[in-house]
Amino acid sequence: MDADSSPCWENMAGKMTGDNCSTTRRYYRYLVILSLCLFTGINGQGIGCVPPARRTDGVWHEVKRGQTLWRIARTYGVDLYELADINNIEDPARIRAGTRLFIPGAKKVVDVKPYRAPAIVDTKGVKGEKATVTKIVHGSTGNSACGVKLAWPLDGVLTSRFGMRSKRRHDGIDIAAPMGTPVKAAAKGEVVYAKFTGGYGNLLILKHNDRLLTIYAHLKEFLVDTGDRVEAGQVIGRVGDTGRATGPHLHFEIRLDREPRDPLLFLPGRK
Repeated sequence: MDADSSPCWENMAGKMTGDNCSTTRRYYRYLVILSLCLFTGINGQGIGCVPPARRTDGVWHEVKRGQTLWRIARTYGVDLYELADINNIEDPARIRAGTRLFIPGAKKVVDVKPYRAPAIVDTKGVKGEKATVTKIVHGSTGNSACGVKLAWPLDGVLTSRFGMRSKRRHDGIDIAAPMGTPVKAAAKGEVVYAKFTGGYGNLLILKHNDRLLTIYAHLKEFLVDTGDRVEAGQVIGRVGDTGRATGPHLHFEIRLDREPRDPLLFLPGRK
């Protein structure tokens, strides 16, 4: 879960701290997973999106300086999720020059236009860490997530990525924006949860189909209610700092079959 939100869930437990910290964290993680199962209607057999079948035809592409996985996938015309999955890439935002990627279905190696890397700046919030921040341009949609095209939920600055952070798992991305900035639905769906939830603060969950959820945390306020149907791009809340947060930002997650997925695999590329 969000490392800023609730590292040991002690705020939700109220009295479980110290040596019980890891046990408490696992306990509440199971509760969240159970809740997500109920929202999505997933049964114990794990029905859901099946990753694309692995293909043996293709070429090997050597990553050059400035090339990103998103640009490589777009240039070759392959699915970003399949490309990351077939090459065992956990963080698509951090591929190194010199890495060899298998491009399924490609007939020949092609040139990929490099991307100018964002600036590295000091940020506050996680023990003085340096974080890559990138200006987000809201609008177009990215790769399909179980048949649903997703868009960025707001304009802002990407301050924290999916994956390990400060030795804790971070199940989404953090997008900093001024207090009160409108937060939009990444796609049309139904509001299945909207209430204050411990370290997540004001937490809103949208169900887009039986397999896909998007999660919006630390909201200042809700502008929709549980049971409402919303359209893609509809304002559903406003950026806040409720729960365990060091400043106004949106913690955004994508869940496929209960499992957190890197939102950058499915959101459109940043300009």
